[in-house]
Amino acid sequence: MANSLVAILQACRSQANAQTRAPAAQANVSAAVAAGGRFAIFDVPGESPSYGPTPAAINNSGEVVGYVIDSAIEEHSFLRAPDGTLTEFDPPAAACSPGSICSTATGISEEGVVTGGFFDASGVGHGYLRTPDGKFQTLDVPGSNNYTNPNSINAAGAVTGTYIGTGELFHGFLRQANGIYTTFDPPGSTYTVPTENNSPGAIAGFYYESIPGWPKAFLRSSDGNIVTFNVPDGAVLAVPPVALNAMGTVTGAFCSDHSCDLVHAFVRAPGGAMTTFDAPGDNALTGATAIDAAGEIAGPYIPSDFSAEHGYLRTVQGTFITFDAPGAFVTLPFAINDAGTVAGNYCDSAGTCHGFVWFQHP
Repeated sequence: MANSLVAILQACRSQANAQTRAPAAQANVSAAVAAGGRFAIFDVPGESPSYGPTPAAINNSGEVVGYVIDSAIEEHSFLRAPDGTLTEFDPPAAACSPGSICSTATGISEEGVVTGGFFDASGVGHGYLRTPDGKFQTLDVPGSNNYTNPNSINAAGAVTGTYIGTGELFHGFLRQANGIYTTFDPPGSTYTVPTENNSPGAIAGFYYESIPGWPKAFLRSSDGNIVTFNVPDGAVLAVPPVALNAMGTVTGAFCSDHSCDLVHAFVRAPGGAMTTFDAPGDNALTGATAIDAAGEIAGPYIPSDFSAEHGYLRTVQGTFITFDAPGAFVTLPFAINDAGTVAGNYCDSAGTCHGFVWFQHP
């Protein structure tokens, strides 16, 4: 993902540099970039440098999970321990071949249980759980049509994600730690993608009423009630997924209209109050990819001259802390824990990519 953004940004930057830019806008962009915190850079042995490891989740112990693409362009799950030890793994039934998705880790609980998805030799997609001692359990939604894909696991061990049902339609599911499944869809949905569940049992995600179409956001409470919303009303949800914290606050990004020339971020309070925001400066995009329990939000932003892509942390008070990994051209924060530690991926201008963990409190 980050490497493709390198090519896009390089092309956009070349086009922008051929135009006359307002000096004030350039000054604002420079002022928005500030150093801070400490980076731990990591690579998984055998990875393709064009991709690097892509973190998906970080728990409060500092364990990071995600996926890595190797030199054969095979995708595998990985786990990074707080001391930096890296473990690459696939469920035993995963089938690997050049260019294939062997497995992808998408979430990790506070106890270190990892969830994710894999494909078997018949091309059937399954979910999995991996315990801290390396034992695997396969997950399949009852009645699923050859595809179950977990996206998140909460502190109680409940897993949420997507499965394909009859008619090739995508639905949401919740699997409790005791193995009981519940399936659900927002009203009118033909394609449901739960992206995150929190410790009280709420689930956030997005859905489509038709394909092709534009996504809308939803929040499902622990009692099964589903609230759907645009961000704000009349706008278009952009750059899924949406993120959710333990308090029920949702964050994500949206386009002000269907042309999607500018992308902004939003945060929705548990009571439904919506706040929109942008990183400081003249920007083409402000994304929001993760939120911690306190309400700090992490994400990327792109200046309007497409000179680079930076990471940011937005505090509860609305103050922005911007950060870039050393030598980064593209910095993509993907996950945050309750200590405000951020995990992500970055690439330099040559297209060589790495994983990172950023500690805002060195």
